[in-house]
Amino acid sequence: MMINNLSFILFLLFIGYSTNTESQINQRKIEYLKAFAKVYGYVKYFHPSDEASTIDWNAFSIYGAEQVKKCKSDDELLTELNALFLPIAPSIRFTQDPVSSKYDLLTITPKNLEGYQPTFWQHFGVSVGMQSDFYPSNPYKSVRVNGSIKHGHAHETNKPIISIGTTKSIGQPIFNYTPNFGELIEKPITSSIYCQIPLVLYSGERGTFPIVDSSKLSHLKKQLEGGTKEPSNESPSVSWDRDQNIYNYPNQESFRLGNVINVYNVFQHFFPYMEVVDVDWDQELGKALSKSLTDKTGKDHLFTLQKFMSRLQDGHINVNFRGNTSSYFPGITWEWIEGKLVITDVQDSKIPIEKGNVVTHIDGITVKDYFKEVNSRISAGTTGYLNHRAQYASLGGEKGSEMVITVNDKKIPLVRNSYTFSTARPTPFFKKINDSVVYLNINKISMDCINSLLPELEKAKSIICDLRYYPNKNHEFLSHLLKENDTTTSWMQIPKIVYPDQEHLIGYGNLSWNLTAKKPYLGDKKIIFITQGSAISYAESYMGYVQGYDLATIIGQPTAGTNGNINPFEVSGGYQISWTGMKVVKHNGSQLFGIGFIPDIIVHKTIKGIKEERDEFLEKAIEIANY
Repeated sequence: MMINNLSFILFLLFIGYSTNTESQINQRKIEYLKAFAKVYGYVKYFHPSDEASTIDWNAFSIYGAEQVKKCKSDDELLTELNALFLPIAPSIRFTQDPVSSKYDLLTITPKNLEGYQPTFWQHFGVSVGMQSDFYPSNPYKSVRVNGSIKHGHAHETNKPIISIGTTKSIGQPIFNYTPNFGELIEKPITSSIYCQIPLVLYSGERGTFPIVDSSKLSHLKKQLEGGTKEPSNESPSVSWDRDQNIYNYPNQESFRLGNVINVYNVFQHFFPYMEVVDVDWDQELGKALSKSLTDKTGKDHLFTLQKFMSRLQDGHINVNFRGNTSSYFPGITWEWIEGKLVITDVQDSKIPIEKGNVVTHIDGITVKDYFKEVNSRISAGTTGYLNHRAQYASLGGEKGSEMVITVNDKKIPLVRNSYTFSTARPTPFFKKINDSVVYLNINKISMDCINSLLPELEKAKSIICDLRYYPNKNHEFLSHLLKENDTTTSWMQIPKIVYPDQEHLIGYGNLSWNLTAKKPYLGDKKIIFITQGSAISYAESYMGYVQGYDLATIIGQPTAGTNGNINPFEVSGGYQISWTGMKVVKHNGSQLFGIGFIPDIIVHKTIKGIKEERDEFLEKAIEIANY
């Protein structure tokens, strides 16, 4: 008996030892991957070497993660970091004591400076790795000042730019600021290792100095081409996730880690609201890397990326993938009203439920627990916009897939088919409420139509403007509400960035709509705007003028709290990500992000109103208009 007990105790000790060892290995792996992630971002966006501008950075993130996660000690990590980065950044240095290891600037200074110019990065927002080619109206730009520019086109952001021309041009400054030669990125990347990376290099006819060993660079590029190529259905080393239409790479774990590293750096260095969101981004990086070690499928990876970025509360953040077919819905819509999940529309007459019915369970889970998981994958700045996004995210899925909801203690199966999800009510473009009140649906009506209605609008005493969703390119209407020309100059602000980690911001490039007051002047009438949490971006630019110039009484619910041009990019495997690339404030300079525009009069929907098919927001607007 004693022997058996002793054996059992030894077994427990062995299990405990093994678990601790495994935990320590994973902890070290995450620490080293975080170190690689930091250096990756510093070199990609801020080190101006020619070599760094010619590699496939998406492939490098995967390859680098694969190498670094094998390291078993700080010495091995140092060796691996040098092997990875010296071919693309020959002036980089890693040290365990930056005080005694003072960086020697002579090693990056040509003996004769004739014909050399300082080269460095300037970012107006950021365009490196972004899909700027597909959004030519985007104002974002990145330039290696005095660095060579290869004329080419990358149709996929995870493929290197290939020169298709012979002209070599020089990057011109995009704002007035030049860092000094000798300025370094000198940062800790682990508790005991520092990196030293020059912000400025000299560039001449032969390129940036010092020139790397071409054989090392060629070897690295060959390594990047192996196993990280864009997959295809014919590739025997790549599997296809039929459930989610996502490619599974052969080195799946490193592929996931590389994508997380890529995403982390975009927001670490360029997200304009990092200082106002309550998030420890380095800690979130660690969580996402840890999750990537246990994820198994393309869907797992999608959810990890979504949860990673949801912490940033940016309503423009959307993570999707090429070939997404999860856009089918059952013939219902629902909404959180009075703290309950309420059916708001039934499109399929065969479904035995009615408007106003309350749903208690979804697939056997309470609605609150079900939405808790859904909400964790949604980035939103306000509760209203979160609920708006969750309405369709909670219903969408593959064509033909089934979900079971519980209503009045009855389980009702629903099949996702070809129904289009929409919470918008079928409202007219324009309507005369009565002899003195007219209604404009700003979400639908065109500017040409508004222009044709101007004589009718002049006669009205009150104009109700419905802006619960997104304007139809009709913001010129605001010019008829302005008594004088618009004088705002800086409610849109694009950060000027030269230094990493958003330190020492150079300033902002300011933008505005610069509206001109137009006749007929309609601002002397009683103007009422209806809005809610689904009003985002362009709608909030609109509402900025309405509130900023006090053009109307605003009723409804707070808007989404997210505005500014998106700046989308794509990481390996066809995962597409959008986000807000500029800072937008209210016209008085106060914070808009995560707050939105707060109505003068708050209106709440009721279950009774849903059952009676009433538009309680419009009813309140008419009441105010007639008062």
